[in-house]
Amino acid sequence: MKKFTVYILSLIVVVLVVMACTTERNTFVTRTYHGATARFNGYFNATELVRIGLEDYRRANPENYYEVLPIERLPDEDEAVNLYPALDTAISKCTEVIGKHAMPNMNDISRKKDEWNNWIDENWLMIGQAEFYKTKYDNAREAFEYVRLFYVNDPSKYLAMLWLAKCDIAQGDLTSAGLKLRRLDALAIQIEEEHEDDPLIQFKKDKDAIAKFPKGFEVQLAKTKAELELLRKDEQKAIQHLIEAVGHSKDKDERARLNFIIAQLYAKQESPEARNFFTASIKKNSDFEMIFYAKINRALAGGDGDEKIIKQLKKMLKDAKNLEYKDQIYYALADIALDNGDEPLGMSYLTQSVFYSLNNNYQKGVSYERMGNISFDKKDYVKAQKYYDSSANVLPEDFAKKEIIQSKADKLSELVAAIDVVSYEDSVQRIAKMDESTRRDFLKDLVKQLEKEEKERKEAEARRLEELRALKSGLEVQNNGQGGKWYFNNSKTIAEGFNEFRRIWGQREDEDNWRRSNKIDIVQFEETANDSLPQDSIPVIKEEPGFSVDKLMVGLPLTDSLIQASNDKIMKALYNSGMIYKNQLQEKELAVVQFKDALSRDLKESEYDILSAFQLYEIHKGGDPGLSSHYRSYIMNNYPNSDYANYLRDPDYFKKKKELDKLNLEDYLRYVKRYEQGMYYPVISKAKKVIAEEPENEFRSKYMLLQALSLGQVKDDKTEMLPVLQQLVDEFPGTPEATRAQDLIGLIKNGVPANEPVDFSIPVDIYNYDNNAEFYVMVYLSNNESTTDARTSIANFNREFFGRERLKSPEAQIYSDDLSFVVIKKFKEKADAEDYVRVFQRTKKHLGNLQTNKIIYISPENYRTLLKDKKLKEYEQFFNDNY
Repeated sequence: MKKFTVYILSLIVVVLVVMACTTERNTFVTRTYHGATARFNGYFNATELVRIGLEDYRRANPENYYEVLPIERLPDEDEAVNLYPALDTAISKCTEVIGKHAMPNMNDISRKKDEWNNWIDENWLMIGQAEFYKTKYDNAREAFEYVRLFYVNDPSKYLAMLWLAKCDIAQGDLTSAGLKLRRLDALAIQIEEEHEDDPLIQFKKDKDAIAKFPKGFEVQLAKTKAELELLRKDEQKAIQHLIEAVGHSKDKDERARLNFIIAQLYAKQESPEARNFFTASIKKNSDFEMIFYAKINRALAGGDGDEKIIKQLKKMLKDAKNLEYKDQIYYALADIALDNGDEPLGMSYLTQSVFYSLNNNYQKGVSYERMGNISFDKKDYVKAQKYYDSSANVLPEDFAKKEIIQSKADKLSELVAAIDVVSYEDSVQRIAKMDESTRRDFLKDLVKQLEKEEKERKEAEARRLEELRALKSGLEVQNNGQGGKWYFNNSKTIAEGFNEFRRIWGQREDEDNWRRSNKIDIVQFEETANDSLPQDSIPVIKEEPGFSVDKLMVGLPLTDSLIQASNDKIMKALYNSGMIYKNQLQEKELAVVQFKDALSRDLKESEYDILSAFQLYEIHKGGDPGLSSHYRSYIMNNYPNSDYANYLRDPDYFKKKKELDKLNLEDYLRYVKRYEQGMYYPVISKAKKVIAEEPENEFRSKYMLLQALSLGQVKDDKTEMLPVLQQLVDEFPGTPEATRAQDLIGLIKNGVPANEPVDFSIPVDIYNYDNNAEFYVMVYLSNNESTTDARTSIANFNREFFGRERLKSPEAQIYSDDLSFVVIKKFKEKADAEDYVRVFQRTKKHLGNLQTNKIIYISPENYRTLLKDKKLKEYEQFFNDNY
């Protein structure tokens, strides 16, 4: 009997299992079986895979507290690749579950329910979410749209609509995202009205009933709306949505994070409300790092008075747990000191911040930048450049302001180089002018001084290294028991890091500015006291071991030709630094100092003497008529036949000269054409006339070459070319025409080989160099690059990095079937165009791969010629020769 009973029970179980496996019958057994399988084999496992993948990503990518935290920490397209295995497995599990366990309603004509398995829609949503995290937004949309269309009376519909809005945001379609979120807001009101008398049930019995929002939906909706408002640059609305999200959230860590973001947004607005939300974040937080940053930012937000804040910060300095964060605490102390006008104390704290930033390049870069800003405001541009350069070198590539800081360093680098040149050349000239005995005694004293300073530098460096070792030791103790997470705990990683450094940088001395291969050493990063010798008398010395008089003697300008070369360098550097002060830094007073220094040297053989005098005339023209008149007289008396004297006599001189040059160019090209047509005698006649009567014609050297080549065509005796060729070489040494003439002279004197006929072709310049012209910038595009996308990217780049320049919207210009340009108009002078090109080539943000595209600048006149004559290679050669 027992055996029979077991048999019957077994048979019943088998029958029930078989019945449960079918997806075509809607019974309690089938619904329970397929629902449980879809829930645990599919949805639950997929959810865990996605959760673990995102947690791994977030652990590997720590928060950047130097910027407003993202509301959702999600991987970008490149980072998402590392999550593919987990996400693809999740998608596979859900897809398999849907295929095997979906129970579509095929029999009920009323179709009150389209799917009997209540967990199939969750699996579809999980597929969409996994595709979203993979950044495959179109695939994600398909899954979400399916849920939205076929689960109209289910809460999952709202989740699908929300995720579709997230897809819109991710793809930049903010308008569509806003429409979807407003639709959800309207549904929320409708749901509240329909369910206000029936709050305990999820659905009404009526098939047309509106389902309630799923659990936790209000939090996600508010966060998504906040994210949209941040992209719209409406931080106030974003704050309100985040406050709403905090009110709905039941998760302690989520509330702490949202409060922190709200506080950051208020801090950007310098609102006292920031302090309250930082406090709220601290109270509910379990993340030590976020608590620390909340405390730091709360202190900086004020509210307790400086003395109490300083006391709090110094207490934090003494807490061993904060050893790794001392750099940020010192930065906060520096901020307070600088706000109170105590610059020396502020700079001291910033120096400490840099010292303690061992494994935090963000903070080190920010501290260097702050020191650069202080020096810049004091108009100490030399130090400012070095601080900015250090900041740009240590900041990670993803730091938002890195390109701006790098641009500042680049702009000032030319000024620093010019000032260094003047200081160096003055010092070596001063030493060179001493008599030999005095010079040797001076250099002996200098060797002693340099050896003393080197010894002091090494001792200071040794003390600094000892302090660093102590700091590292303290951090090792602090991190003991945490798996050696800090870099210096692991001797293997230290060795690997050292080898990697040597591979990239080679052997480098332990010194300031070790990254800079072209550093100039005369200007110290920090001022040093020097009682025995004037600081500006110390010449530069190459970085070689040891010092000696003989080594210091190398490079001294002890001959007239070397003195002349040194003076040329000084005059050029003074003029260039003056122009940087005047045009880039808007520091006319400092520019005047440089230009006056150039004139005071009384080097009228230098072209920079008249250039400096003219700049002084221009600067004083609107403010000091007396000084302006003085420099006008200086130019008229010393350079009466110069272009600048002609301009002072006639303000339209350069305009007329430009028109005349244009006519001269057309005239010259006309005779080049006649030469090519074999009309040599008219060409010779014209060339002789220009050479004899038009000494100011800018094509004079070209006419000389044209005359010589024409003579070579009509004269059997090629030696008749020699007088004209020699005159060309004598009058215009170093020019392309003189080089060509020298080659022809050599051929004529040495005899022309039978197999090498003389080249009588004419090099023609169709492009005009105008030092006072405005400029366009051209970015090359190949035929597979979208001009629309490129224009948008460059417009965004212009808006962020050159917003004050008021550049026109980038224009697209087709040059040929396989080449187009994006043209940026326009820049007042060549220096502005050069600066734009330099920043463009260093900046990845907005530009992406466009950063590596070829880019040049061109004057409007030459741009029109380029489009008309289609001679791009000729312009590129002209550009290389002249710019």
